[in-house]
Amino acid sequence: MEVNILYKLRNIGNSTYIVGPGDAIEINNTGRIIWSGIEDGQNEDDIVTSILAEYDVDREIATNDVKEFIRFLTSNELVTE
Repeated sequence: MEVNILYKLRNIGNSTYIVGPGDAIEINNTGRIIWSGIEDGQNEDDIVTSILAEYDVDREIATNDVKEFIRFLTSNELVTE
């Protein structure tokens, strides 16, 4: 997986956004962890582990959240697989 080079993660005030040409998508902290993991070249399992280190959540729930957000990113061409 790779991040589309046209999009960058930006913190504006207390919010985090994925910013690209004419577009800004606000994401929560879980989204930030997933995006940063993709930028760092982590696979889905590594990203899930990062989320588990941050939150007290069941692995299955974290895995589903990661997969769902990656599907969103892919369908909007923010990342490529």
